[in-house]
Amino acid sequence: MIFVPNSMGQLVLSRQAGAAQELALPALPAGVYLLEARSGSRRASTRLVVAE
Repeated sequence: MIFVPNSMGQLVLSRQAGAAQELALPALPAGVYLLEARSGSRRASTRLVVAE
């Protein structure tokens, strides 16, 4: 699963994902987000900056 909350903690995107998949985010306004991927008990996250 892929989760993208905004800086306020509100979930703006949640989607099932495969092993290697491109993620298009055209509807997200400019800002800083957290991109989090979960698979079973494994979890990875990174900061995502969307510019205009």
